Amino acid sequence: MADPISWVFLPGWGMSAQSLEPLREQLSEQSITLLDWPQDSDAWQQAAAGKLDLLLLRLAEQHPQPAIWLGWSLGGLVAAKMAQHPQLKQWVTGLVSLGAGPWFASGKDKPCHWGLNPAELRAFVRSFKKHPQEAWEHFLSWQSLGEPQADQVKARLQADQPWSAEALQVGLLLLKQLDAGELMAEPSLAWLLVRGEEDPICPDWSPLQESYSSQQLSWLTLSACGHAPQFTQPQQLAEQLRLWSQGL
Repeated sequence: MADPISWVFLPGWGMSAQSLEPLREQLSEQSITLLDWPQDSDAWQQAAAGKLDLLLLRLAEQHPQPAIWLGWSLGGLVAAKMAQHPQLKQWVTGLVSLGAGPWFASGKDKPCHWGLNPAELRAFVRSFKKHPQEAWEHFLSWQSLGEPQADQVKARLQADQPWSAEALQVGLLLLKQLDAGELMAEPSLAWLLVRGEEDPICPDWSPLQESYSSQQLSWLTLSACGHAPQFTQPQQLAEQLRLWSQGL
């Protein structure tokens, strides 16, 4: 019997490792490590200043072995930066972005028109600064849109433990700033990008597919789900991950 494939799962903004537990349960034959975001204040302060090294190191320390890195939403953006880091990319044997692309919001500085409307992100950041709890509840509802059991998904997300206020603020900054367009233009590893067809946050892949062409890139849209397919379509998602990883 072949050795199980090693995976690392990194959750999204404000989420804990448990938000990816339903997917791990569907891949029980694999070796999967669920990462929690670091509680190291220095790591977040440095990230706010544009220096990701310490944040990435704290993540890598939780699994200092080669593995496929799967990141959900913000986790996907950060996992892509891990795959680009000169000293840490050795631990990333494959990359899966779940509900995430090479950047979060569209902009004139991007090579193609893909991503969330930047005005929506700016409005959310302003709202979070003024009314963090209300903005957090709005975010949970936003993530749940497009899911066939939206109320159940929101309830599961609400049961999660949110980050510190500092980490949440820095996380929003990272959503605005992180860009893995260079990796997508010249991918150094196999990279699977997955979204739900009803995802309100991660748009259709078509503009990216037209702009980036590489045998290393794979694109997948899951039916009947939105931004949190690990809750509503875990079996469908797990099967697609098995098929893709077998080709590595």
